[in-house]
Amino acid sequence: WSSRPESRPSPPRELCAACAMATSAPPGAPATAPVAPAAPSAPAGLTGAGAPGGGFADLERQTTASGSTEDVSVASSDLKRSGARARCGCPPRRPCACLAAAAAVLLMLCLVFRPRMATWELRALTFDHALLDGLAKAFTDPAFNSTLTLPMEVVVDVYNPNFIRVDAGAGHFRVTHGTALLAEVETRPGLVRAHGSSTVRATSTSTVTPEISKHLREVLPPAFAFSPDVRGELPVRVFGLVSLKIHLHCTVDVSVLAILSAPATMVTGQSCSRSIGL
Repeated sequence: WSSRPESRPSPPRELCAACAMATSAPPGAPATAPVAPAAPSAPAGLTGAGAPGGGFADLERQTTASGSTEDVSVASSDLKRSGARARCGCPPRRPCACLAAAAAVLLMLCLVFRPRMATWELRALTFDHALLDGLAKAFTDPAFNSTLTLPMEVVVDVYNPNFIRVDAGAGHFRVTHGTALLAEVETRPGLVRAHGSSTVRATSTSTVTPEISKHLREVLPPAFAFSPDVRGELPVRVFGLVSLKIHLHCTVDVSVLAILSAPATMVTGQSCSRSIGL
């Protein structure tokens, strides 16, 4: 036997490096698996042991995975857009176009059917001319001490600018100036045509008392013109179903002397307002 110690083959460098890392790790740390030696990089066009086309196969797998992720994102975006269109109730590829069309139609209806103020013009005023002497005395004579009743038939042309016809009932109005009640007017039921002119007939009754005579003598001279107020309400029916009440207030400019020659020209101007209620 030889006295020289037996030589043993030295372990590979990679194994020694792994053992050094394991011994240098702190107590309680998990053991680290030995790292396998890295395989030499294959030349272009080869994989593993040099199989042709391996690099292209890896590139194709990466491209396929990336494409799958993009497809999922696109599909999710399409689902969100489809859900929004479904909630909107619009046809595909026309997001909420039906809402815009509905808003345009509603705006047009509001413009067309928006209530607008009707206008009127006195066409005829008839009464018993035998009462003119007593009426003139009531306007001018300080000694007037009786009561004079003057009924009149009134014809008015009404222009309705709205696109809805109205079935008007009997209206009741009061003509006043200050605290003095000058006349009470009742209109007859009739049809007011849509966007056109119609004729409305009414009966006016004036009762001239000594108090009314005194008030008129104070306000009429010297021009014998004044501006009484006309207030009242007119019941109407729209579309044959809806019943409404129109409250009118007009300030009317009146030339009193015109009653002697041309009663239909007594009204020289007007300013009206109205409100609508149930």
